[in-house]
Amino acid sequence: MENYSFFDSIVDANGNYDRPTKAIDFDRHFKDLFTNGVFMSPSTNLQVLASGQDMYIAIQSGPAWINGKKYDNDSPLYLAIDTADSASARIDRVVIRCDYTRRAVYAAVIKGAYAQTPAAPALQRDADAYELALADIAVAAGATEIRQADITDLRLNSNLCGLVSFCNSFDTTAIFNQMQDWFQMQVDNFNKDHADWSSALSAAETAFQQQFTTWFDGIKGQLSTDAAGNLQNQITALLNKITADEHNNLLFTDAIKGTVQTVTQSNGQITSVDHKSGSTVIRSDSFNYSDNLITEVRTLNTGETVTFKYHLDTLETEVI
Repeated sequence: MENYSFFDSIVDANGNYDRPTKAIDFDRHFKDLFTNGVFMSPSTNLQVLASGQDMYIAIQSGPAWINGKKYDNDSPLYLAIDTADSASARIDRVVIRCDYTRRAVYAAVIKGAYAQTPAAPALQRDADAYELALADIAVAAGATEIRQADITDLRLNSNLCGLVSFCNSFDTTAIFNQMQDWFQMQVDNFNKDHADWSSALSAAETAFQQQFTTWFDGIKGQLSTDAAGNLQNQITALLNKITADEHNNLLFTDAIKGTVQTVTQSNGQITSVDHKSGSTVIRSDSFNYSDNLITEVRTLNTGETVTFKYHLDTLETEVI
């Protein structure tokens, strides 16, 4: 049968048109001008996203062309995904359906079959309906929400959907497969890196445990039966040594830092020096003179003392 495009109708005497045009005539006309698919710009046209609302997905706005009929969604369209099974997974498919029985074009979700290794349902393409696949939704066993990672975009797959083009179609299947291969490679690399990292962490933990055990085995022999008491004795001895060292520094320093010296003289000679911090005397120094000997006694406020004897004839200093 020969077909051709439209000519004006002629109205007969009864007001009837001799060439009425049907919808299928327009479909046949435009189907040869545009290929099926979604329009390529912007890139978000009819993209399927996780909605963040439990088991719902959101189809973004945008147009599609399907068997000569234009479909247009002018705002995000939210569709529910059926409740997950507690034991088995499935894959649902989001489609644009040209329904010849209902005489409508609309978005729909085709529910997949439950299986240990589920597969996406086939598209319907017959005399009753023609479908374009937008995305596959992986519904895991026991899932309570749809995440973006559960959604596989199918818009660039020319066999399932593709992009609308004028006259000659663009086969994007190879690009789609390459993108899928690249994504899988990244997933495999991540899993390998994670396994290597986990192995290295486990080895580090084992090495640390061995080092700690070695250290503990070495130190526990140094502790008495009363380990806590012995350890406290060692700490106390160390603190006493630190205190003694501090006192020695105060005794053997001529002028204590941070103090003011109060000097007492008699007959032109220094008889005593008090080192004060505020009104507190930190150390008192007394001096005694005889012939070629000067005796200095330094006394801390804690009771510790030291005596210096300066021999003027030999220029020697004796510490007692």
